[in-house]
Amino acid sequence: GTVLYQATYDNGSEVGLTRRNHPSGALQRATYYSGSNQGELAYAELTPRGQLRRLRCGDKPLLAPLVDDAKLCGFGSSPAPVEMFNDAGVLQMRARYANGQRLRLEELYPNGQPERVEEIKDGQRSERRFAEDGVLRAELQWQLDGKTSSKTLEREFSERGSLVREQKWAERRAVSDASFYLNGQPKNRALYSRDGNTEYADETAFYDNGKPSRTGRYIQADRYNQTPVGTHQSFNQQGKLVGEAIYDNRGRISREREWDDAGKLLSDEEVFEDGSRKAYAK
Repeated sequence: GTVLYQATYDNGSEVGLTRRNHPSGALQRATYYSGSNQGELAYAELTPRGQLRRLRCGDKPLLAPLVDDAKLCGFGSSPAPVEMFNDAGVLQMRARYANGQRLRLEELYPNGQPERVEEIKDGQRSERRFAEDGVLRAELQWQLDGKTSSKTLEREFSERGSLVREQKWAERRAVSDASFYLNGQPKNRALYSRDGNTEYADETAFYDNGKPSRTGRYIQADRYNQTPVGTHQSFNQQGKLVGEAIYDNRGRISREREWDDAGKLLSDEEVFEDGSRKAYAK
């Protein structure tokens, strides 16, 4: 005879405040629906112990008298700290709300260390992910514009916490993509630019001593299709030029040079469309 569910329907859609109970009769979930199949505007879930498990705030208090979301969601003079638990009473998340907006969220490992931290500050949203030992493994940032957002930064870190990859965006376009050796030296770097309707990628690969191993520009048709253009160069581990190839705007090589490690020219050839070559006089 215990009530488990209580709601109001309008033309087949839940509308207003809906209540679900645990078998004991204690509140399990309070949900506010807008009606007309528009979904949930706010909800709060509680464990059998009566502790908060999940929370979603609306743009104003909506869950009273079942839940005091005016207090939980920070509709007052200062942001409200909130803690959320699992059925065993173990703390799983910490959050902070102001006027219904979640400013910070920490998801925790069973040992209490943060697993994921999400924060909104100064018009940006950031997310950081950690290993169970507390080492930062990933970081993301978005620029907020009203209800929309655009990614501006993504970083990946090794098990030791050293940076292994960094990608940047501006105005929803890729700006750069860099990877790193575990010793901290750069491994690969791509800088992206645009001239009219043509997208370019200027790429550099490095030895693990920090010296460049090769450089070159590509026309970026899409993520997987690139056409080499201009002068491409290769270097030895001491940073001396040992190879050079020149490409036309169609990606065809037109001239190729090679040097030894001492800087002596070994070959200098013109390359024709049919693949034949002609050596320049030394």
